[in-house]
Amino acid sequence: MPDTLHLEIAGIAITVAAAEADQIFEQDPAKQRFIRSAGPGEAAIHVTLLNDPGAAPDTRRMTKLFDAGPTWQMHHGENGYCLTVKPHRHRPALWTLTAGPDFSRVTAYCGPNLVDTKNGINRLPNPMTYPLDQILLMHYLASRQGILLHAAGVLANRRAFIFAGRSGAGKTSLARRLQSRGPLRFLSDDRILVRKAGDRFTAFGTPWPGEGGIAENDGGPLEGLFFIIHGQSTRVTPIRPQTALKRLLPVASVPWYDREAFPGALDCCEAMTCRVPAYDFHITPEIEVMDVLEDFF
Repeated sequence: MPDTLHLEIAGIAITVAAAEADQIFEQDPAKQRFIRSAGPGEAAIHVTLLNDPGAAPDTRRMTKLFDAGPTWQMHHGENGYCLTVKPHRHRPALWTLTAGPDFSRVTAYCGPNLVDTKNGINRLPNPMTYPLDQILLMHYLASRQGILLHAAGVLANRRAFIFAGRSGAGKTSLARRLQSRGPLRFLSDDRILVRKAGDRFTAFGTPWPGEGGIAENDGGPLEGLFFIIHGQSTRVTPIRPQTALKRLLPVASVPWYDREAFPGALDCCEAMTCRVPAYDFHITPEIEVMDVLEDFF
């Protein structure tokens, strides 16, 4: 009986199904909180997992959209997109994923080096792993009013507040400082996923924690967007939507290399900064950050 794994990230149901009598294993502890039981309806994203790397398409006949070196490459061909992870040029790819234009149907070809065979049973890793899962969701959300952000996030009275910043901005350090004060529920210390429904935005935790290991499968209505700035004083300064958009784009994961997908992601960012109050959050190590945030929480 083929194995099946069910996940849910930011309310998006994802099913990974092995096409043959193989087992799927998940080793990431953060992902355990996002595993769900099979739902009554069809998953939003369905991933078919194949233990047949030789059947993967030849990307040499496709247009290369982006090349992150040994990390990953994205190609586009007649049948859609092809995402590959190939750390070594002269070795087989670890993963090759193909997807249609809307990224709701995905085929994942597992490389031979990832297959663990015991007692005649092939155990295959979950393909929804970094960086594949983030890239797939980035494309999936681009046409569905959602965006993945480099940000920490908290829930206060079921309302979400996120603190955005690039790598090294101090998102985990800020989360640790906030943990010492107040009954806050933390969503993530590194990655927050935001989705729009009607005129409202909801912020969700994700299975991609930072150094603090915070990764909660929860979310709430987004009530504040704070941009982390290191300064000589700790204060919160309201900013205009135009300024907020300039701050947001560098910390948003958007497929800027894809002319078809990028406009939708940009529209979502613009709508968010027009709808959600945004602030520059100047912080110093010496001042208690909760003192300036209590009025918001």
